[in-house]
Amino acid sequence: MSDLKQVVKEKGERKQVTFDSKKQDIYYFVYDDGDGYVWMFDNESEDVIFEGTFYYTLNNLNIVGAKEDKPDEWQVKLRPGETSYMRMDTVDITKSWGYKCKCSFQCDEDISSKDKIIEKVLEKGERQQALCHGEPIEVFYYICFINEKYFWYYVNKTDKKFSGTFKFYMDNLKIEGDEDEKPRSQWELFLKPGEKCLKEMTQIDKYQNSKYECSYSCELI
Repeated sequence: MSDLKQVVKEKGERKQVTFDSKKQDIYYFVYDDGDGYVWMFDNESEDVIFEGTFYYTLNNLNIVGAKEDKPDEWQVKLRPGETSYMRMDTVDITKSWGYKCKCSFQCDEDISSKDKIIEKVLEKGERQQALCHGEPIEVFYYICFINEKYFWYYVNKTDKKFSGTFKFYMDNLKIEGDEDEKPRSQWELFLKPGEKCLKEMTQIDKYQNSKYECSYSCELI
């Protein structure tokens, strides 16, 4: 398999994925081996998940392993560092063959673990300092939008217990874990000295705009 990867990279036609006007470290290669084509999809990024669907118009070719109900499509999902392959075989080697292709894809940041989420939120999030009775206190929270979700990360750097109620007006958002029939519009926090907490809101319809307004009250105990 490593030899195949090397051959396809050296001799195949290479294309780089661009998403949201930004070039990603994600590539696909097409190699003509004389009996058809080998497609290789390669995610060389460190923190992006690639998910795409390739649609083909085939001439004298079959996609090996394609779904019976979608013989002219191929779906790909790759986490950072992953590679996958697809092969097109000729139906009749004595006749010419070829294809046309179009694709749709999505690139999302890899937030497959809580540690990765926190790392992203601290790196890219908007940092806020809590106010208690109008005075700033050593309690901070970070807000970051990643993959159709708002993440809120709270850090209590004081030597006291932090108690707070955060109330929201939300449009096209819901607090993660809510039951549909009883949606919540606030969350309660109780953080011991040095304690941290991660909260999240999810877009209800990812194709619609979303927004929120927040107010809160808090105490150091």
